[in-house]
Amino acid sequence: MNRLIYISKVFVGGILLLLLTIVISTGSVTGSPGGGDPIGGIASKDLMAPQGDEVLLVFNYRGVGGVYVTGFYDYSVDKMFLPILELFDLLQIYYEPSPGDFTLTGTYLSPDQPFRIMVTQQQVFLKGNVYVFDADDFRIGEMDFFASPRVFEEVFGLFFTINLNQLSLALETDHTLPVEKAAERARLRQMIESRDVNRILYPLVYDRDRRIAGIGFADYNISGGFSADNPSVSFNIIGGAELLGGDIQGSLVGSWSGHAHLLRASNLRWRYVVRDNPRFSTFQAGQMSTTGIQPRSIRGVSVSNDPVEPRRIFESYVVDGTTEPDSEVELYLNNRLIDFQRANEIGYYRFEFPLTYGTTQLVINIFTPSGEALQIDRRIQIPFTFLPPGEVAYNIQGGQTEVFLGEGEKEKWLIHGDVAYGITEWLTAKAGTEYIQRITEDRPFFYGGLSARVMSQYLLNLDIAPDGFYRGIASVMYPTGRSINLQYTYYQDNPFYSMGGAEQDAQITFFSPFTLFRIPMGVRIGADHQMLGNSSATRYRADLSMRVGRMNIRGNYRDALFLFEDDYVFGRGLLTGSLTYTFMRSPGLPVFVRGMFLRGNVSYSIPESAMEDISLQMTRSLRQWGRVNLDVSYDFRNEQTQMRLGLIMDLASFRSTTNLDLRNDRAVIRQNLRGSLGFDRNPDRVVASNRNQVGRSGASVILFVDNNNSGTFDEGDEIIPYRAIRLDRSAQIFVGRDGIVRINQLQSYFRYNMEVVRQALPNPLLAPGKDNFSFVADPNRYKRIEIPFYRTGVIDGTVFMIRDDERRPQGGLRLIINGLDNEFRETVRNFSDGSYYAMDMPPGKYSIEIDPTQLDFLDAYMPGGAIVFEIQALAEGDFLENFDIHIVARPPGDDKPETLTKADIAAIEEVISVVLRKRKEIETGDGFSVEAGIYTTPYHAGRVRNLLSNQFGIQFHIRHHEVYHLYVVFSEGVKNIDDAEGILEELSAGGFNLATVARFSKNWLRRIVE
Repeated sequence: MNRLIYISKVFVGGILLLLLTIVISTGSVTGSPGGGDPIGGIASKDLMAPQGDEVLLVFNYRGVGGVYVTGFYDYSVDKMFLPILELFDLLQIYYEPSPGDFTLTGTYLSPDQPFRIMVTQQQVFLKGNVYVFDADDFRIGEMDFFASPRVFEEVFGLFFTINLNQLSLALETDHTLPVEKAAERARLRQMIESRDVNRILYPLVYDRDRRIAGIGFADYNISGGFSADNPSVSFNIIGGAELLGGDIQGSLVGSWSGHAHLLRASNLRWRYVVRDNPRFSTFQAGQMSTTGIQPRSIRGVSVSNDPVEPRRIFESYVVDGTTEPDSEVELYLNNRLIDFQRANEIGYYRFEFPLTYGTTQLVINIFTPSGEALQIDRRIQIPFTFLPPGEVAYNIQGGQTEVFLGEGEKEKWLIHGDVAYGITEWLTAKAGTEYIQRITEDRPFFYGGLSARVMSQYLLNLDIAPDGFYRGIASVMYPTGRSINLQYTYYQDNPFYSMGGAEQDAQITFFSPFTLFRIPMGVRIGADHQMLGNSSATRYRADLSMRVGRMNIRGNYRDALFLFEDDYVFGRGLLTGSLTYTFMRSPGLPVFVRGMFLRGNVSYSIPESAMEDISLQMTRSLRQWGRVNLDVSYDFRNEQTQMRLGLIMDLASFRSTTNLDLRNDRAVIRQNLRGSLGFDRNPDRVVASNRNQVGRSGASVILFVDNNNSGTFDEGDEIIPYRAIRLDRSAQIFVGRDGIVRINQLQSYFRYNMEVVRQALPNPLLAPGKDNFSFVADPNRYKRIEIPFYRTGVIDGTVFMIRDDERRPQGGLRLIINGLDNEFRETVRNFSDGSYYAMDMPPGKYSIEIDPTQLDFLDAYMPGGAIVFEIQALAEGDFLENFDIHIVARPPGDDKPETLTKADIAAIEEVISVVLRKRKEIETGDGFSVEAGIYTTPYHAGRVRNLLSNQFGIQFHIRHHEVYHLYVVFSEGVKNIDDAEGILEELSAGGFNLATVARFSKNWLRRIVE
């Protein structure tokens, strides 16, 4: 009886609402007129079907995941009905319900396909078509409209299958639904954000930890050759540690052969590094190389401001153009989608993105509304010698030369310095000077250079050294992969800078890929030419390569031509061919050939018209730790056969290489051991590795259950021995026998993002105290990182409805829980007695609210809006019990949309502009917020907030203007202004005419949610 009274009230309220002639059905001050048709046909009470129950069905679909939906089973007709609003919410089909007249309006798949569902008339309108159904195809619930699967199938092409035995719901359709498009956009955005050029650093929790002294790493390489007549052993040990806030390293080299012994130290240097300082970054003392036009080994000191982490982003690059209006335009860099947009009403599109050093393959894909696909290819090269505009880089070195070619009787003093400046985005200049005692005529030697990029793909480089040489370099790489490189050098009368004594030299290289008979091929041609007085030497070569299935074929020809005053001589004229083939790991092949690699090589001398040598190499892996090599060759000129049998064992602690060489009647066994030892403190442990670590860094990550809630690892805390972390850069991660996660091969002084992967833990109730953070790798040692874990929290309570001063439990509701300082998002249902619970909640702040759609159906509201609560970080977990929620029924006629005149809209826009101007004055550095619109009811603001949060993958919020009773929908902080403007463009294209961008403040948001 209460349900019928409620439905009759809603029915009467709907009729009164229609009589008010609503102009703005969406509730937005910029909305369009709308209204409902007069109610006719079957009376609403005939659709209630009291002989039925609500049934929870498990629904799985792409982009939705596994969720529960509420079906309605009517015993009187033995039929299951599906919830329209709930399914449309999950599938992100846009709709606007009108509970008063039992209608539903919206758009299906695209804005040009509007639909209207009239439940009481059993009619559905979709894009001009009318579908008429029976009374047994619809039901009216307390908080949703229900329809039979036939309605979804015939109108929308959604084929639902219900399994009552398993209480499951499945969907098949030929359409790409909005939820799938949103999931794909989210995936693409995740790929875009994961790119290193758009790298967003997490909060820095572990900064550089400088120490006076600390034991670090030691790399070793020991080799021995054992034969009957000449055994020998050699070794190279490199050590690295921390010293005086910097890092130090050096090597000890030794050998033994018969009665000869050698032992010496080399490459000893100390370095002090400062991050993120454009004026000074590195000071070195010891053995090093200069950075001049010809690097030289010295013992001395150096100062530089080159960044510790090499520059990756060169400049902000703009690509724009025109095409057909409303075309979809995608931008790919190096085969990775980094941005996409829709051309505007005149067909204009514009991308702005960071351009990185190296070669960038740029592809623009355009999909016109008529179905035509266009592609634009570009290739952009940015050499590492280029500097961003306005940036300055310098290097200064000084000291004594090491062993000096041609002047070995004693060391010489050397001073060198260079400075480079980015003039524009396409031009960089460099100048330097060098003084070498008794070499440069006891005066400084000056040089300079220009690096230019012309028309994006042509690179020009000019080096001018008046006392040494003049050099020009030009190169180009086309989108097809074809490339040309040219270099010419003219030497003055200074043999010191022309080691070969050449007066001039020139090089040219040409490469072009092509396809012949559907076989990918490539040809490379190159030549080097040197002029030495009255003679010259020209060396030329040509390569042809192709790939047929799993087989690679390559041919090479190289020769030389030497010209004298009255004679000439050709070189060897050698023609070589090679073929490589890798066997599949197919079960149909014999075990011993699965995954085997074969390589055959043959050489032929054209001048002698004879074979020179032939060889065959076979390689096969042994599980995950080893590899066997067999190499057999025959030298036709010397009539010698050589065979090498090798075994490579790549173990976790070291790498071993054993070779047996057989040449005619002589046998030699060679053994090599290579690896590294690292000292890890707290607890003290020596960690062995098969890869070199000196000069690099490591980290020991302790995942533990913080039993005493101290936030640090103490006695009694439980270590979690699982690899449940992820870095944003490559590294070697493993779990030690002590349960500590260790990371090797980190770059010293680099900043890394670390993320905790909860899915890798066996206990789903554990949550980290910090899940996303960054750290700076300390040189030549393991950095200690502690991550406490706490058991997740639980919240439970009851939802009560207050109507006519009477409080009763209200069941069948969807409660939306959002993390305010984490990424937790969950929708839970309460039971028929009004109770609810939510589990597995990491520590942090949250908000909880009733689904605005259901509140509108109940004609109720939550006093004060969403409720904010906190789950504390406790080892035993935080339990919030009896966390009750109250909703209040609205009095008749309360908070209904009113007809707004143009003057009202203008006044509201003026108020909002004042609000936005105040927002822009908040310069807190917390990013940018996108204002989506202003609405007259909290229901419509909530609908827009939920829609946009799902579409863009970021959280939107609602602010209530207490004086004018308006509701502003705005996003949380977006770090990049370009991303914020991209969201703004999509909103404007979708009809959000009042959307704008303003500064975002976390403090401002905190005042809103609290």
